[in-house]
Amino acid sequence: MLPGVAVSTCLLVLLRLNGLTSMRVTGKWSTLSFKKAVARFGFDAHQTGFFYGNITPEASFIVNSATLVFVNGAYYKSNSALYRGIQGRTRNCSAMFEPLQRVALMPRDTCTNESIQGKLKDFLRSVPCKEGDTCRSQPGYNVTGRRWPLVVPLVANSQFTFRVNISSPEDWYAVLIGCSISPVNATANHTWKDCQWDRTPNEIRLQYNMWLVNGNPNGGDNFFTFQFSFELQGVLEMCFVFLVLYAGLLMIHFYGVFMKKAPGHTLIRLYTSALICEAVGVALQSVHYIIYGMNGVGIVALRHIGDLFVVATQCLFMLLLLLIAKGWTITTVFLIHKKYVAVLWITYVVLYITLFVVNALTHLNEFSGKSAYQSIPGGFILALRCLILIWFLYELRISYLQENVQAKLALYRFIGVFYTLWFIYLPIAVGALSDIDVLYQFKVIFGTLHSADFLSLAAMAWLFWPSRSKAYFKLTVPENRKLLESMNFGTI
Repeated sequence: MLPGVAVSTCLLVLLRLNGLTSMRVTGKWSTLSFKKAVARFGFDAHQTGFFYGNITPEASFIVNSATLVFVNGAYYKSNSALYRGIQGRTRNCSAMFEPLQRVALMPRDTCTNESIQGKLKDFLRSVPCKEGDTCRSQPGYNVTGRRWPLVVPLVANSQFTFRVNISSPEDWYAVLIGCSISPVNATANHTWKDCQWDRTPNEIRLQYNMWLVNGNPNGGDNFFTFQFSFELQGVLEMCFVFLVLYAGLLMIHFYGVFMKKAPGHTLIRLYTSALICEAVGVALQSVHYIIYGMNGVGIVALRHIGDLFVVATQCLFMLLLLLIAKGWTITTVFLIHKKYVAVLWITYVVLYITLFVVNALTHLNEFSGKSAYQSIPGGFILALRCLILIWFLYELRISYLQENVQAKLALYRFIGVFYTLWFIYLPIAVGALSDIDVLYQFKVIFGTLHSADFLSLAAMAWLFWPSRSKAYFKLTVPENRKLLESMNFGTI
C-alpha cells in the first residue's frame, strides 16, 4: 500500500516538472526578480552553434531595459562577481558587468571600449526588443551612423542571434538580468568610460521564445545532434540499443515462462516485474528523446516517469536478490522473517522514491550540469544502496554456511561476487565523475547504469531458465510444504 501511494505521489509531482533542459526555451519574466537562469547548453566543436530567438515586452512599449547575458563556461566560472550574481548573492549591476565591459561588446555601441574592438566578445544583448524589429544591440545593426565592429547575421524570424564557433566542446550559459547600460552624461562626445550599469528602475514584463542548437537553423542539420546539448548527444542512440536488447531479453524470458512452462513462483514474478519495468522505463525515455530531437522540448514528465520505472526496477531487483540471499528456494523452501523483510524493504522503497523526487526537484534548477547523483539527495540514494549491500552480504553469508550441496555453494559464490559488483558499480561510477569533464558525465552515468542493469537482469534470466533452475532452485513446492507455508511456518 505504502509503495503504491509513494509512486502515485511521484507521478503527480513529476507531471508538473519542467526545467532548463529544453533547448527551445519559452516563458515570461519580470525585472522585479532581477535575474533568471534561462539555459545551459553544450556546443559541439564540429559545427557552428546558434542561440537565437525573440524577446519582447509583454504589455509595454519600453525596450532595452534589461540585459541577456550569454557567456561560455570558462568565463562564467572564472568571473566570480557574475557567478555570485547569477546564484543570487548580489544585485550590484556594476560588480556583475564591469568585468564584462573590459572584454565584451556592449549592448550600446557608444559604450563599447573602442581601443580593443578587434578582441571584443559577443556576450550581451539589450532586451526586450521592439516587436517585429531587430534588437538594437544586435551586432551589425546601425544605431548611430557607424557600423559595429562585429557583424552577426540574424537567423530568419528572430530578433537576436549569437553564433558560437569553438575548437572544443563547451557549455554556455544564458541569463536574463535586470540591469542596463547608459551614459551618465549623454553628450555627443561621450566615451565608454562615461557609461555605467544600473538596476532597471521599474518593473518590465517580457516574454521570450529562444532556441539553442548545434548546426545550421536554416537546414542541413543532424537529427541526433541538432537539438541536443553536447552532453545529451549519443543518449538517444543508447536508448535505441537498450530498447532492442530488452525487447530480445523479454522475448527469451517469456519463451521460457510460457513455452518451457517455468514455475510461476514469486521469485519468477518478481524478476518478470523488474524486467518489464526496466523495458518500459527505457521505452519512455526513448519517446522523450525522439520528441526532443523534433522540437527541442520533448516531454520532460515522460522522461522522469521513465526514470521512476528504472527506480522501480532497482527496488524490485534488490528485493529479489535479498530473498535469494536468504536462501529461499535454494537452501530452504520457507521464507523466514517475512514481516521483518517486508517492513525494511517498504521503508527502503519509500525513502528511495522520496529522495528520487527531492533529487529531481532540486537538481532541476541547478546550473552546474553535474550528475543528479552528485547532489545531497543523490548521495543519500547511494548510501541507501550501500546499506542494502551490507544486508545482502550478511544474509548471503548465513545461507552459505547452512548449505552443503556443492552446486548451490557455487551459486552462492557467483551471486555474491557478480551482484556485489551490481550494487557498487553506481557509487564507484559517481566517485569517478570528478575526473571526467562535466559535458561527458551524463552520458557516462546513463550508459553505465543501463549496461549494468541489463547484464544483471540477463544473468538472472540465465539462472532462471527452466532447464537450469532445477539444479539450483526449488521453485515447485510440494503440496504438503505449501500448506506449511500458508500457515506461516518458521516466520515471525
